[in-house]
Amino acid sequence: MNEHANFYSIPKYLDQGNIIMGFPADEVIPALIVFGVLSVAGYMLTGMFVAVVIAVGLRTIKQGKGNNFLRLAAYWFSPASLSKSVFKHTPPPCDKYWLN
Repeated sequence: MNEHANFYSIPKYLDQGNIIMGFPADEVIPALIVFGVLSVAGYMLTGMFVAVVIAVGLRTIKQGKGNNFLRLAAYWFSPASLSKSVFKHTPPPCDKYWLN
């Protein structure tokens, strides 16, 4: 009977992003990738340390700038060829001047 109470998941805020292990996905995913690569190479303790440094660094960079800061920075400052392949539904950043 309790399954019906947990059926719908309503976020606290409408703009709440994806959360992995209690942290925002854009902080955890790069740290997990670095940890995975270094642990496969046999440097698990070093990978753990570098992953924590990356996660804390990304959190520090994002502090006070909003949840989408890293994605927006990647869009505006990436090369046009990379932007066209990753951000398919938006104009390339080289065309940003016509948006005035």
